[in-house]
Amino acid sequence: MPPTSREPPNAVQALSDALAVTGGILCAAHDDRVVAVAFSPDGRYLATASADTTARVWDLRATDPSASPIVLRGHDDAVKGVAFSPDGRYLATGSDDMTARVWDLQATDPSASPRILRGHNDAVSAVAFSPDGYSLATAGF
Repeated sequence: MPPTSREPPNAVQALSDALAVTGGILCAAHDDRVVAVAFSPDGRYLATASADTTARVWDLRATDPSASPIVLRGHDDAVKGVAFSPDGRYLATGSDDMTARVWDLQATDPSASPRILRGHNDAVSAVAFSPDGYSLATAGF
């Protein structure tokens, strides 16, 4: 059954759509496999989470197909989950390093000082903002 307009695109379709828009450069920029993707609420950006310990934020409206993404570095292990805040300002990531991080995408250097959330005893495999953007849920296994 095809998804309704209220259902989010699945990761495979989202990545396929992004690759079509960017000419297939997304995976080439990561040093390892992409394991999760998320669209920003306005559909302009795509975040990718990778086993290479980074997350990247791609501007899907960039006129230059080789435009560099925002690269978010700081996790010590594979990044397994990504989610945009409802206003699109923040990106949350979850990692095998047992942390979640919240990155301010409007900062001059978003990688400089993410908020680091600790408390899991295992990998953080999923992250999700509440609809109002004031809370973050994390899940691990």
